[in-house]
Amino acid sequence: MEIPHDSSWCWRRILDHRELAKKRIGVILGDGNSVADFIVDGKWEFPVFMDDAANEVVLQPSKAEFNVIEEDQLIWKRIKTRYKLLKWGVIQDASCVFCNAEIETEDHIFHDCMVTSQIWKGIVLKLGFIRNLESRWDGEIKWALTNFSGDNPISMVHKLALNGFIYHAWRERNQRIFCSQFNSADQIGILVIQDVKYKMAASVHKVEDKAQNRWFMNRWKVDCIFKKTEYIECTWLGLEEDEIMINTDGSKREDSGGCGSILRDHDGDVLSAVSGGSLPLTVMDHELQGVEMGMQGVISLHKPKAHLAIDSKEVYHLFTRPGSKPPWRCLHIWRRIKKLKNTFSSLKVSHCYKETNRAADFLASLHPIVPWVEIRFDEFTTDFREILAADKLQKVILRKKSSSS
Repeated sequence: MEIPHDSSWCWRRILDHRELAKKRIGVILGDGNSVADFIVDGKWEFPVFMDDAANEVVLQPSKAEFNVIEEDQLIWKRIKTRYKLLKWGVIQDASCVFCNAEIETEDHIFHDCMVTSQIWKGIVLKLGFIRNLESRWDGEIKWALTNFSGDNPISMVHKLALNGFIYHAWRERNQRIFCSQFNSADQIGILVIQDVKYKMAASVHKVEDKAQNRWFMNRWKVDCIFKKTEYIECTWLGLEEDEIMINTDGSKREDSGGCGSILRDHDGDVLSAVSGGSLPLTVMDHELQGVEMGMQGVISLHKPKAHLAIDSKEVYHLFTRPGSKPPWRCLHIWRRIKKLKNTFSSLKVSHCYKETNRAADFLASLHPIVPWVEIRFDEFTTDFREILAADKLQKVILRKKSSSS
C-alpha cells in the first residue's frame, strides 16, 4: 500500500515504520479468535510476520493440550525493558535509570536494583514480613502468590501493595526517561502506601477483631469495621435408642481419592469403621462413595433404622430437596444409593458441622489402595480414639460463626 500524499506528517511517519512494527506485533488468542484458528494438523500456525519470534515464545505453550472447542485463551505479556529495546536497535544505552549500574531487565528493575529493592523490602516489612528477598523476581512473585492469597481485607492490602510497587516503580522509570522528573526511594514508597489507602477507602471492609488485625490496619491507615468473633456450640448428634448413626465423608488429593464411614449405636460405641480408596474423581463422587459404604454397612448388620449425618450440604440437599440431582459423573452412585434407601424402614438425614464429623473425616483421609477396608478396634490410632471418646461424651466444640452458619 502506497502512502497517500495528503496524509499528515504524523501518519506518514507511522506508515513509514510498518515493516518495523510488524516484527513487534503479538497475537492474543481470544476476543474473536479461538485457539483452533492457530492450530493446523495439531501444530501451531501463526501469521507469517510472527514466525521467527513465535518459535522461541511458544516453546513451552506448544507442549500444552488445548481444547479447540472451548474458549481457551493464551496471552503473552512482557514489559519493554531497555535491554529489549537495545536488542531491537531502538536505543543505544540499556543501563538502569535508577542505579545506572546494571542493564535494565525485568529481574533487575523490580528485584536486583539497589534502589527499587530497598523500596520493596520496606513495603514487605510494613506488611509485617521479616525476611530476605528471593534470589530472583520470579521467586519473589511465587512467594507473594503463596503469602498474599485470600479474599479478606488484609489479603487485599497485600495484593494492592505488590501491584502498587510494580506500578510506581515502572511509572518512576518512565518519568525519569521521558520527563526528567525524579522521586526518591522514600517518595516512591509513600506513593505506594497512599495508593493502597485510597483504594481501600473506596469500599467498606470488615475484619475480625484481633489485636494483630487492628495493628495491621492502623499501620496502613485503613479504616474498617472490627467484628467480634461469634461461636456456635456443637456436639456429635445424639440418637434414638433403636437407631444407628452413620457418619460419612469423602476427600480428594492430587493422586488419589478417599471415603470413610463409621457406624455407632446410641451410646456412641463403634459398630463399624470403614475406609475406602480409589483414583481421584470429584469431591462429590467420594462423598457419595462414603454414603453408599455406610448404608451398606447398616444393611449388613440387619438394622432397619438409621440416621445419616453428613457435613456436605450438596449431598444433604440431594436427600432433602425434591428433584435434586447430582452432577452426571456421580449419577450412577446416586442411583445405587436411592435403591439402598428403599431397604430402610426409617432413614433420617441430617447436616452436621465438620467439627462434629471428625471421625468420618479421619477415615476418609486414609486413602487405602483398596476400594474398602474395615478398621478393627485394635487398629485405632490414639488420635482416632480421642475423637471417638469426645463424641461419646458429647463434648462441646466451638465453631466460628459465619454468615451462612
